Amino acid sequence: QETVERVVILGNQHTRQGVIRRELEVRKGRPLRQSEVLKSQQRLYELGIFNQVQISTQDTERPQTEKTVLVNVEEARRWTVGYGGGAEVQRLGSDQPQGQLRASPRLSLELTRINLAGRAQTVSLGGRLSTLERGGSFSYLITPLPTISNIRLRLNALADRSRDVLTFAAEREEASLSVERRYSPATLMVGRYSYRRVLVDPSTLRISPDAIPLFSRPARIGMLGGSIVNDSRDNPADASEGSYTLADAGVSWQGLGSQANFLRFSGQNATYHRLGPRLVFARNARFQVESPYGSAEARAQGIPLPERFFMGGSESHRGFSINQAGPRDLVTGFPVGGNALFFNSLELRLPFKEYRFGLVAFQDFGNVYSTIRKMRLLKVTQSSPTDFDYTVHAVGLGLRYKTPVGPVRFDVGFNLNPPRFMVQVPQGVEVRRLSPFQFFLSIGQSF
Repeated sequence: QETVERVVILGNQHTRQGVIRRELEVRKGRPLRQSEVLKSQQRLYELGIFNQVQISTQDTERPQTEKTVLVNVEEARRWTVGYGGGAEVQRLGSDQPQGQLRASPRLSLELTRINLAGRAQTVSLGGRLSTLERGGSFSYLITPLPTISNIRLRLNALADRSRDVLTFAAEREEASLSVERRYSPATLMVGRYSYRRVLVDPSTLRISPDAIPLFSRPARIGMLGGSIVNDSRDNPADASEGSYTLADAGVSWQGLGSQANFLRFSGQNATYHRLGPRLVFARNARFQVESPYGSAEARAQGIPLPERFFMGGSESHRGFSINQAGPRDLVTGFPVGGNALFFNSLELRLPFKEYRFGLVAFQDFGNVYSTIRKMRLLKVTQSSPTDFDYTVHAVGLGLRYKTPVGPVRFDVGFNLNPPRFMVQVPQGVEVRRLSPFQFFLSIGQSF
């Protein structure tokens, strides 16, 4: 049985030797096993700071049972700058409840420094700018923790101003602390505490004047939560095989610094199957629910407007323009969100022209519902212009063009049962219906 006489580390110009030795299963005085060599190599790659890792024994002319193990690493570039740009075309903000067809250009910039101080820690600064959102973010990742090799600690902070919901503009400031543990290359578990302050600009609210004092109140949300992710997709940007599953739960409580007490759960499952050499069948399902709890007064306050669920657009239900699904204000007709959401999407994807182009046929169904008790998945007709708790179906076709940053996507959706809604006008009450046709131009697959 060969044993390890010593371990020699080579090639680390910036990385501390203690960081590398902490990840090694190969130790001095222990038997030399190939399985431990491979595991050590994998753990060093998972640090994300090396381009190449080689582990071998030193060649000697005479046979011997005690071996010198050489760990040769090639460090990755420590500074990276990422930038991007694009545009989305769909029904965006206007004075009309269902928006107007417009383009939204967007820019993004990210600066990342890995292996900070040679400790395998990463710090990132990012910014984004578009007609719907502008803001900045900060992230600090400690991987792994000094005393626990399979645990990572992440600090996040962000500030932004968004107008992706036509009903209001909101300013958000948020900080979070999360603990992450990866159980396998595909499975990740996260526990986190987040604290955010969201301020709705009263001048932008498109709701009944009587409700403005309630919905424009600043909201402080302290939430303790956790999630588990399993991702076995062959290509997250354009998957053709595998699956993606997410389960996330959180509790917002006054004892955590929150102004509102509510529970939240989100679940998602997407699968991808090859039906032939070219044809891919993709399916995506989402379910979300939140509910206030506590005293009668706390339940009566409900859930703050920015914390409600909204849905619709190029990356969700394509029978609606961006965030147009669900309940609406009975005076202005603008969406006000709900406390429950269900969505399912089916796609047939057919690439051609050496996979540079592709055709997609899709069917989306689901909605945002007032509460989980009023969710009626089999109900497909609207009983009145004030009833939004029914399931909306849409079908459509899309065209894809492959680029280095992901497919450029053009989709046309047709809503089979679009909702009616009421709007108070000087002459009285007018009943309108959302447009059945929706057009989307964006980058990346819908899921």
